[in-house]
Amino acid sequence: MIEELESHKEAILQPISDAEPCGEDPKYEDDYSEIKEEVAKMSALGTGSPDWDKVEENTLKLLKSTAKEINLLAYLGVAWTIKHQLAGYIVGAEIAAETLLKFWDDMYPSARKERIRARAVDWFQARLLERFDSCKSTDRELLQRGIDATKKLKDAIYEKFQDPPVNFRKLRNQLEEWLAQAPEPKPEPPPAPKEEPKKEEPARAAAPAPAAAPAAPAAAAPTPKPAAAKGPPVAAPTVGDDASLDEVYKALGQIALNVQKAEPTLVHGFQIRRIAAWSSPKVPNHNATRETMIRPPDANAVKSMETMYSASNWAGILPRCEAFTSAFPYWLDLQFWATEAAAGMGHDAVVSVIKEETRRLLDKCPELVDIKFQRGMPFASPVTKDWVEKLMKEGAGGGGGEEDPAAILRGDLRKIGKDAFGEGMRFGQAAIAEAKDLRTALRMRVEVAGYCLEADQPAWADALLRGLTTEVERYRLNEFEPSVAARIWRLLLESSRQLKVFEPSHGDMERHAMRELAQLDLGQAGEFPVVQQNRPGGVNRVAPRVPGPAKPKPAGQPAGAAAK
Repeated sequence: MIEELESHKEAILQPISDAEPCGEDPKYEDDYSEIKEEVAKMSALGTGSPDWDKVEENTLKLLKSTAKEINLLAYLGVAWTIKHQLAGYIVGAEIAAETLLKFWDDMYPSARKERIRARAVDWFQARLLERFDSCKSTDRELLQRGIDATKKLKDAIYEKFQDPPVNFRKLRNQLEEWLAQAPEPKPEPPPAPKEEPKKEEPARAAAPAPAAAPAAPAAAAPTPKPAAAKGPPVAAPTVGDDASLDEVYKALGQIALNVQKAEPTLVHGFQIRRIAAWSSPKVPNHNATRETMIRPPDANAVKSMETMYSASNWAGILPRCEAFTSAFPYWLDLQFWATEAAAGMGHDAVVSVIKEETRRLLDKCPELVDIKFQRGMPFASPVTKDWVEKLMKEGAGGGGGEEDPAAILRGDLRKIGKDAFGEGMRFGQAAIAEAKDLRTALRMRVEVAGYCLEADQPAWADALLRGLTTEVERYRLNEFEPSVAARIWRLLLESSRQLKVFEPSHGDMERHAMRELAQLDLGQAGEFPVVQQNRPGGVNRVAPRVPGPAKPKPAGQPAGAAAK
């Protein structure tokens, strides 16, 4: 089978033409539309299973004669894996790697749309993980080739992508596990020994005189105990019988420190440190804006950690995270960075322990994700909040499926940042245009509106959100999607408060959004408190407190308008 699949490689790696090596964009081809219709059945209910024969036929046809396109490589790899198991995965991965290396600059989608290319690779890995159990094999040679193909594809992705979207670690780990379990080939039996000719026995000597009776044996020496297993010595602090629970946990923290000094990657050190740090968790006292009196970590230290994370300096950031966990136990960014670092270094057991202990902490104190240090630094950055959300879903049994496209878009927009607002909006529009259904597109529009607010563009947020309110009414989202509706009303409330500074008429929409949000989630009222102000003459009135910048500037506001 593997030879039959390999027969397609040469044709796929041939340029479409001398003038246009990568051909033309295939997304307008009927064959391409048929592929997408079949693939969409993987996540749609009541539409039957995909016709993988058609997917295979159409992708091969397009890759050979129409275009070199990254989505087609992903579709072909998944189709072959489902149809031909491990052999299909191997050849699909090898062809994908070689095609990326050969045609990267001109293949479709355009190199300027690297994030769209990244989504194709991410989709490819996610679909493989769903079906990879079918690839299990005891063929050691085939498994080793699968490991090599995985590395080849990963190396191609790391060479070409500025921000590699996947590392295929889980696939590689699974293949290595199967290889370790596969029986070794039986060695050939050794040749039978040759019989040597019998030698004549020499004449026996006369029997010696009988020896004297042996002395009584001495008492047997006791059997020595086996030596203790050798390892680096670890100091263990002692506590008295009357020690308090706090003293016990303090000693436990010191043990964790000593263990990690002796064996930095030993999983028990990571677990003991967190058990000690979070022995009696509680939400710290905080004010209405959720700010505590806890002093934040040094700004230079925070910057150093962020720089190491951005540079993927896993060996540098992991021990720093551990040291800071004892000093700042509720700084959740540390747990996110630590899991990323451990994963990057291949320490999967450490990743599991950190995630599990963090889940236990947040099961007891879920409010920690919204609490802040003194002077406003959050315990959890926006990226960490996204990680926590996924983490808690995994713990509740919601992991293992396809990642939420709206959450992916939110993370991508935050990576683009508010200083590249135009790029972020174009990227958001492209993502919405590729949404698989109306519900996903609507939720993506909500994320773009949230990005507008984060980028200090409340007028653009308001324009988006007012359109979304018609969708809330049309689809009765307050009733059927209350969490989505609550986010829309919350964002509209925030944008209206900011814009009211410049145009008082936004106060009507502010009050309307407040009424709608009150029916859905009173828990968010703390983020939008109202304060009492005195009118002239001593009569009180209620005035809302505007969150965020004191004077946000709406898009298009002329200079000096705020001062009028």
